[in-house]
Amino acid sequence: MSYSIDGKLVFDLSQAAHRQRLEEVLSMPEVQTDDVFAMESAESIRRRLWGVPVITDDNMGTEWLPARDR
Repeated sequence: MSYSIDGKLVFDLSQAAHRQRLEEVLSMPEVQTDDVFAMESAESIRRRLWGVPVITDDNMGTEWLPARDR
């Protein structure tokens, strides 16, 4: 509720539409099915992706080469 971007609150709780959207976001299920968008917890993501290499600017290879050089 206090998260801001460039000094502006993402959810301005003085606005009904923002309060409604915040409630929608907070009520999202944590388990995703084929027909339901879900919000996955950070811990679930860490467990699911354990051991998968992290992509950074330092390990990008052909992604940055022009197509003719690949």
